[in-house]
Amino acid sequence: MKGVIPYDDITKPLLKQIDRMASATGRWNSDILEAMLDYILWNFDPMGKPPARHWEWSKEETAMLHEMMLTYFRQMEYALARKQWYDMFGDLFMAWMGDKKYRGQCFTPADVCDMMAECTLGDRILDEPTASIRAFGKRITVCDCACGSGRTLLAGAAYFLKKHAKKPYLIAEDISFMCCKMSAVNFMVHGCFGEVVCHDTLIEPDEVRVGYVVNEGIYPFPGIPTVRVECNPDKLVATSLWRMRKRKEEEPQPKRQEAVQLSLF
Repeated sequence: MKGVIPYDDITKPLLKQIDRMASATGRWNSDILEAMLDYILWNFDPMGKPPARHWEWSKEETAMLHEMMLTYFRQMEYALARKQWYDMFGDLFMAWMGDKKYRGQCFTPADVCDMMAECTLGDRILDEPTASIRAFGKRITVCDCACGSGRTLLAGAAYFLKKHAKKPYLIAEDISFMCCKMSAVNFMVHGCFGEVVCHDTLIEPDEVRVGYVVNEGIYPFPGIPTVRVECNPDKLVATSLWRMRKRKEEEPQPKRQEAVQLSLF
């Protein structure tokens, strides 16, 4: 089928490297993937901070992670030359659903993401009022409170750019550290503007475990992509929007008029 990229053509080189390192070190594949995500985030952090968790990988293992990062960028360059967006991390993650830590978790298929984006971000969106808090001026804010690897937002950004010739500000939220890291790197590679926040959107939406502000350094001019760690909830659009909703819910609602029984006699 035209436009469809064979799974093996994109993921196989990186999958082989991860499997090889897992066999050599005795670690879980998902642990290696998370370490690679940490390594990428570290290298593209404008503050030059080390990975958030204690770096437990040896010099030789870090060199292997560096090679994986280069492979990932090469494969994504190939993929994005043929498609508007591609979520390699999501496909790799689902290949290890039998992993003890992430058993049974899967993400929305890419075709369904494209359909959801078209249904949600239609022509009418420019005529509808949007949230009063907007990053970068008048950018439309698109949110996903359970983002997974961020593929629904990638589809939304691609559709919005195609339809309206502008990029929205993406807000990805998830309770999983792994999912937030995948989303942050996905946003960076696809040139998206936005933020990724790791918190519990059901119980503690005001709290932030870790946040990533993506590509703020390349706005409004193209340049080096960045992912900056930001854990202050007062400096994130996501938590500001949650607080707005909470205040609105706490506002006194107008008293409903009691129903009156009418009679014809």
